[in-house]
Amino acid sequence: MSSSLPGVEPIPQNMLLRARMLRVLMHPLGLRIAWALSQREMCVNELVAQVASVTSSRVSQYLALLREQGLVISRRDRNWIRYRLADAQVRQWVVDLNISRVPGALAPNGEAMADQET
Repeated sequence: MSSSLPGVEPIPQNMLLRARMLRVLMHPLGLRIAWALSQREMCVNELVAQVASVTSSRVSQYLALLREQGLVISRRDRNWIRYRLADAQVRQWVVDLNISRVPGALAPNGEAMADQET
């Protein structure tokens, strides 16, 4: 079976990579974690506190997905692993996705935001 249809241009590799990144960000937990990390660098325990009602293992699993897609980077700080968004482009994507309007998203101060009308 052919990987592309006759007369249809194949999808560029960079577009496929961006689609995979956005798929990870479009999950509600991914959005909440990305919004929290757009504010500052955090460890898993801090993210659990920010993303209320999610276990540390779930946050860790999702951070691994974000890291695999190149959206988040980590560094060791003594006994802690601290996470942050990979770069300014990723932060801009988070802003462009208008995370602050997503139900369940966090305000810049880390508090849950009320659902907003668009």
